[in-house]
Order: sequence, then structure tokens, then C-alpha cells
Amino acid sequence: MIIAGVGFRASATPKSLQSAYDSACQTAGIAGVDGLASIAEKIISPVLQQFAADKSLLLQSVIIKGVITPTQSARIQSQYGTGSVAEAAALVAAGPNARLICPRITSPCGRVTIAIAQEAL
Repeated sequence: MIIAGVGFRASATPKSLQSAYDSACQTAGIAGVDGLASIAEKIISPVLQQFAADKSLLLQSVIIKGVITPTQSARIQSQYGTGSVAEAAALVAAGPNARLICPRITSPCGRVTIAIAQEAL
């Protein structure tokens, strides 16, 4: 299973989600993912729900506090208890011993971050 973890600001647009998603998939060398994951307060966003529906992807809520990520944002650490919402969400949703195949990618506008993890084989 390959999962894209998503973090974003309230001002994110469908275009910014698509841009970050495309860049992350290209970096990972894949055509797409099997699902999307984020924290509870993000998955209720109409923009993210529509993006998931348009791509026919399951949208999963995960708990990310305490997940160790390669990217370390002091602001995200203080707010969510992890260094990157996108990386932590992808790792948790992809399962135990998952690995990042694309670390956090930020959309050109800076409103969206996406990371992709693959379940342990």
C-alpha cells in the first residue's frame, strides 16, 4: 500500500493540492497512490474531501503525535507533536515499518505539503 500524507493551510486550493500531489508522485516515481491520510481536523476540509473523491481515493484520519519524521518544523512540532504532518500521516497510514518514498514536498504557493510512504514489504 502506498499512502500520501497531506498537510495544508486553510487557504489551500484544489490547484495547490494537485500541484503538490503531482510533484510528490513524480519524485517517488509512481503514477499515483492507494490512499490519502491526514489529521482529523484536516480531513473534514471540503477541498481535501473533493480532491480525494475526484481521485477515487480513501481518505484516512490518523494520529501523528510522537511520530519521528525526517523533516523537523519547530512550528509543527509545537502544534502537533511531530516534525511534519504530511510525513507523519503517510508513515502512520502506511503501517508499521513503512518508509518514505517521497519526503515532504511543498506546493509552489506554500499552502500544501505532501509526503508519500510505502508499507513494509
